[in-house]
Amino acid sequence: MSLIARYCLILGLAVAATNGHAETRGPTHNLVSLTAAASSQVPNDLLVAVLGATAEGSAARRPADEVNRAVNWALDQARASAGVRVQTHSYGSSPIYRDNTLQGWRVHQSVRLESADSALLSDLIARLQERLALQSLGFEVSTAAQSAAEDELIARALAAFRQRAELVTRELGRSGYRLVRVDVDTGGARPPRPMLRASAAMAAEAVAPPQVEAGTRELTVRVSGTIEVTED
Repeated sequence: MSLIARYCLILGLAVAATNGHAETRGPTHNLVSLTAAASSQVPNDLLVAVLGATAEGSAARRPADEVNRAVNWALDQARASAGVRVQTHSYGSSPIYRDNTLQGWRVHQSVRLESADSALLSDLIARLQERLALQSLGFEVSTAAQSAAEDELIARALAAFRQRAELVTRELGRSGYRLVRVDVDTGGARPPRPMLRASAAMAAEAVAPPQVEAGTRELTVRVSGTIEVTED
């Protein structure tokens, strides 16, 4: 077989394969885009607090030592409370300038606490405010509770999507539909809802346990997609 004949044979096979694939896939017309959603109020079951220690001095060493001692004391208090998760973060020092002249250093570190027992954590916060300032306090939905709620909402949102697909198909006078694409959006992670923000000046006064109410948070799952309604 000559080179030209071999090339023509290969080209013919490629065209035939392409046509066969197009015929198998079928036409993509009569497309309809739909959306559906499901929501529910989920109880906030996790109390989150952030407290911080701040100190200033002409040299960085003294305020750093003061902050380190205060945070170490707070960690000992928190670790002794069963059911409280503790994490340190946001440690840093920054220069203090007055009239473009270095006057000293400010050192700060934060401690994040979370617990499903709001009464326990409230009592701990009151004790820690002897040496730390309460920066924020708020409730959020725990990962386990959010995952369980989202699973239920996904099922409800998909059922609503199917119901709309059947409604559109029926109102258009079609015999049925084929699902082309579907996307499920749970909204991602949700930050805690802040309830209180306090300054360092409030720390010495706010020694009584803070009053907190968990409340609920609305979670929503959205389903969007495309269907192809079949011809009569």
